[in-house]
Amino acid sequence: QYVYEWTPAEMLERHDSTAASVSTLRLYEDCDAALTIRDAVTGCRDSLHVRIGLADEIGDIPNAFSPNGDGINDIFMKGTDLVIYDRFGQELFRSVQQEGWDGTFKGATVKPGDYLFVVTIRKNGQEYVKKGTVTVFIK
Repeated sequence: QYVYEWTPAEMLERHDSTAASVSTLRLYEDCDAALTIRDAVTGCRDSLHVRIGLADEIGDIPNAFSPNGDGINDIFMKGTDLVIYDRFGQELFRSVQQEGWDGTFKGATVKPGDYLFVVTIRKNGQEYVKKGTVTVFIK
């Protein structure tokens, strides 16, 4: 049996260490990545290092998330400059290259529904801005 380890681990949303594939990769800037494969029986290992470069634009942004504490899809837009507004224009969240939005405002989980976002990504001296809505689902 082989064990697969991707680094940096924070670029992975979900990962099974017994599979070489990654279900969701979250990258917001160019990065170096490595995959180390280890034989669980013999301990032998090998690594592959790659440079992943992003296009000079903001790609697709998720349009929904479920901040319900189950560890799956609980954070919206981690690692970007992000501002979240409610439908009345009140700012609920602001982050600069930090943790992403966990679906709370003043310590309480927001009501399910649509929220406005402004995301800014800086790459190679350029600033890219995208605006849209994200739906909060709570089970």
